[in-house]
Amino acid sequence: MYVCICNALTDRQVNEVIVAGERDALAVHPSLGCTTRCGKCLTTIADMMAATQNTQTSEHALAAE
Repeated sequence: MYVCICNALTDRQVNEVIVAGERDALAVHPSLGCTTRCGKCLTTIADMMAATQNTQTSEHALAAE
Protein backbone atom coordinates (compact mmCIF):
# COMPACT_ATOMS: atom_id res chain seq x y z
CA MET A 1 0.00 0.00 0.00
CA TYR A 2 1.21 3.50 -0.73
CA VAL A 3 1.84 5.58 2.37
CA CYS A 4 3.17 8.65 0.58
CA ILE A 5 1.59 9.34 -2.79
CA CYS A 6 3.82 12.34 -3.53
CA ASN A 7 6.97 10.20 -3.36
CA ALA A 8 5.39 6.80 -4.15
CA LEU A 9 6.60 5.37 -0.83
CA THR A 10 5.07 2.08 0.19
CA ASP A 11 4.33 0.75 3.65
CA ARG A 12 7.15 -1.77 3.19
CA GLN A 13 9.71 0.95 2.50
CA VAL A 14 8.56 3.05 5.43
CA ASN A 15 8.43 0.02 7.72
CA GLU A 16 12.03 -0.89 6.84
CA VAL A 17 13.17 2.55 8.00
CA ILE A 18 11.11 2.26 11.19
CA VAL A 19 12.42 -1.22 12.00
CA ALA A 20 15.95 0.08 11.39
CA GLY A 21 15.36 2.46 14.30
CA GLU A 22 14.00 5.73 12.93
CA ARG A 23 11.69 7.40 15.47
CA ASP A 24 11.02 10.75 13.78
CA ALA A 25 8.31 10.83 11.11
CA LEU A 26 9.96 13.83 9.44
CA ALA A 27 13.22 11.88 9.04
CA VAL A 28 11.65 8.97 7.13
CA HIS A 29 11.62 10.77 3.78
CA PRO A 30 15.31 11.78 3.87
CA SER A 31 16.17 8.24 4.97
CA LEU A 32 14.54 7.06 1.76
CA GLY A 33 16.21 9.69 -0.43
CA CYS A 34 13.32 12.08 -0.87
CA THR A 35 11.67 15.07 0.81
CA THR A 36 8.34 15.61 2.48
CA ARG A 37 6.03 17.41 0.11
CA CYS A 38 2.40 17.84 1.15
CA GLY A 39 2.81 16.17 4.56
CA LYS A 40 -0.48 14.25 4.54
CA CYS A 41 1.43 10.98 5.04
CA LEU A 42 3.08 12.07 8.28
CA THR A 43 0.12 11.01 10.42
CA THR A 44 0.17 7.55 8.86
CA ILE A 45 3.93 7.29 9.33
CA ALA A 46 3.61 8.35 12.97
CA ASP A 47 0.87 5.75 13.47
CA MET A 48 3.11 3.10 11.92
CA MET A 49 5.91 4.11 14.28
CA ALA A 50 3.62 3.91 17.31
CA ALA A 51 2.35 0.48 16.27
CA THR A 52 5.90 -0.81 15.80
CA GLN A 53 6.97 0.62 19.14
CA ASN A 54 3.96 -0.96 20.88
CA THR A 55 4.74 -4.32 19.29
CA GLN A 56 8.39 -4.13 20.30
CA THR A 57 7.45 -3.10 23.84
CA SER A 58 5.05 -6.04 24.10
CA GLU A 59 7.68 -8.43 22.79
CA HIS A 60 10.23 -7.16 25.34
CA ALA A 61 7.72 -7.54 28.15
CA LEU A 62 6.95 -11.13 27.12
CA ALA A 63 10.67 -11.93 26.88
CA ALA A 64 11.22 -10.60 30.39
CA GLU A 65 8.60 -12.94 31.84
